[in-house]
Amino acid sequence: MPEIKVDPQFKWVLTKRSFGVGRNGYAQASFKDKTKALHRIVWALANKCKYNEVPWLDHINRDRLDNRIANLRPASPCLNANNRSRNSGSVVKRRGGRHEASVNFRRKNHYIGSYSDSEQARAACLGVKTVLCIVESALCGLTNAR
Repeated sequence: MPEIKVDPQFKWVLTKRSFGVGRNGYAQASFKDKTKALHRIVWALANKCKYNEVPWLDHINRDRLDNRIANLRPASPCLNANNRSRNSGSVVKRRGGRHEASVNFRRKNHYIGSYSDSEQARAACLGVKTVLCIVESALCGLTNAR
């Protein structure tokens, strides 16, 4: 079984319950015939809140088994989805050799611009998408959403 990472003060949680890795790749525990996500349990313990009060969380380093507090942050669904390499936007090479960049945000495609190479276009997509998601997180009342 892969290594499940938690902060030292929460290691005891792993000995109290039956833990495993779910089909979605997240560490999970069984509680009274219900499955709970370990990252949400750890966040609730660290922030002294109830499990059902835990906000949407993002694993900063994309490792679903790394449940250390330093690797977790509150995030909107947009910011969480943006923390995946395949979700950074699209780049299309046109006839003139230029690369057109665009991002999809809230089900609308937004044209960013035309660039001389694909790396510039990809960087523009990622930058715009990140800013849009941080703004959305702020509007949702989430802090530390960077």
